[in-house]
Amino acid sequence: MVAGFAASRFCTRRGVEIIITGLLAAYPLAYSWGAYTPGNHQTYIIFLLCMPPLFDSLAPPRFYWHWFAWAVAIVAATAFSFLVGKPSMWISDFSAEIILMLHGSFLVLWALMYVTRLQMGKYMEELADNIVKDKTTGLPTIVAFRDAFEGEGKVFVVLIAISNFRSLSALFGYSVSTEVLAIAASRIREAQAYLAGDAFRMRGHDIGFIKVLEANESSQDIVRRLREALSGPLTFQGRNIELSYRMGYTVIEDGNAEKSLDEAEEALEIAERDGLDVAAYSGSWRKVSQAEIAIADLMTLSRNVSEKTIGVFYQPVVALGSGKIAWNEALARFWENGEYCEEPSRFMSLAATTGHWAAIEDFILESTAARACGHGGAVSLNIGMRDLDRDAFRDAIETEARRARAADSTIILEILESDFASMGEGRLEMLKALRKAGCLIAIDDFGMGYSNYSRIFTMPVDIVKFDKSMIYSARKSKAQAMLVQGLLRFCYDIGALTVAEGIETKTLAEFAADLGFDFGQGYFWSRPVPAAEAKPAEMTPLIGS
Repeated sequence: MVAGFAASRFCTRRGVEIIITGLLAAYPLAYSWGAYTPGNHQTYIIFLLCMPPLFDSLAPPRFYWHWFAWAVAIVAATAFSFLVGKPSMWISDFSAEIILMLHGSFLVLWALMYVTRLQMGKYMEELADNIVKDKTTGLPTIVAFRDAFEGEGKVFVVLIAISNFRSLSALFGYSVSTEVLAIAASRIREAQAYLAGDAFRMRGHDIGFIKVLEANESSQDIVRRLREALSGPLTFQGRNIELSYRMGYTVIEDGNAEKSLDEAEEALEIAERDGLDVAAYSGSWRKVSQAEIAIADLMTLSRNVSEKTIGVFYQPVVALGSGKIAWNEALARFWENGEYCEEPSRFMSLAATTGHWAAIEDFILESTAARACGHGGAVSLNIGMRDLDRDAFRDAIETEARRARAADSTIILEILESDFASMGEGRLEMLKALRKAGCLIAIDDFGMGYSNYSRIFTMPVDIVKFDKSMIYSARKSKAQAMLVQGLLRFCYDIGALTVAEGIETKTLAEFAADLGFDFGQGYFWSRPVPAAEAKPAEMTPLIGS
């Protein structure tokens, strides 16, 4: 025992292993203490039972097997000494069988802990692998992205979003959207090899790509080659589909991964905001902090509500066959810096969190109803699910809908597709009651959400307004055009009218008509204008015209 301890101590170089060696050598010392000191043999038993967890917590993973073998050797030798030496004070309390069982149990316990250590090591390795590698795409994750910036030089960083991902998810169901992402990742991995760069799975459904630029390479050239590598049809569920991509990129030289992500994400937001396929970081956007913008918007919103300077503008929805105005959509505009702001969405989002929403919706309904019941013809207004929960608002809509119907006009309620997808039975019954009172129900921005199309079409719907992204995608892709035409036929089968949003040119209007849309809406006919400038609707009643 002494020789074994000395050899192990001599070979040990690190402090923790010295402690382990000392603990193991204490086995025979505990045996001697218990064997030759009457009444103290319990010391060895206690030591025997307490050592495995101490050893397991101290032993380094790389040398676990070495220490485990050394412990087994010491315990086995100590157990053998019981049988050979047979100290009287031990034998009087324990038989040979009990001694063997005691030490055997100890070895089994230690072996189980050894197996558990191996399994935990394997589990931790798998966990670490999942953190740095995405299972769906097979690409490294954002964690690996942050570690990929090494060395000096210009680094090209781009974020890639699948712009028609939502449309495909809505068509096939969200459960198979991961398959679409995996297919897209396979194409990006091919591009990665082609361009000698590195691809990564980022947040959500975005994919990142980085490449160190050579002396003769430009970021624009990399973007062009990347788009070429990603273009072309893909096979999914036995049919050809084509993915549309939107990119935001930047070039950095300081190796700051977080900064590159912020800049590329900002460029991607610019592309989405302006309807571009590709946008570069310019450094000119977001000069004012988000906090300053929020405070300024809140002050503008509060002033508009208190001073009643909210404007209700109208944009016509035109029949593609006859060119007549079918109805006008009411749109809120907020007075800011001496003019009406054309981007009211940020104010409406703020109104939903500051308690101003109800006052704004009541004001728009009042203006809309006056036009619909006067000589302006059919009018639509956007409402949210929270509006259906207000009894006074529902009663006002029912009253104005009956008045409009009596005046040979119509009030149309536009509800976002995402709200339809999450509508419960209670709100659905409220919507049916409003429809019975004379309102028409329209799905707004159809194609922007993740909902399943078949479920949407089971709702009480009279009009489906297709988001402009679907129209633009259909123009670029034959597969997407076939998808839109199939949805239009579905709308026709259930008796719903269809509107193509975002029509800005004559060519796009003709394309929408060729696809089979009933109506169009966009700047080609008119921007949203004040009530005094808006032309009255020419088609009454709307349904059946």
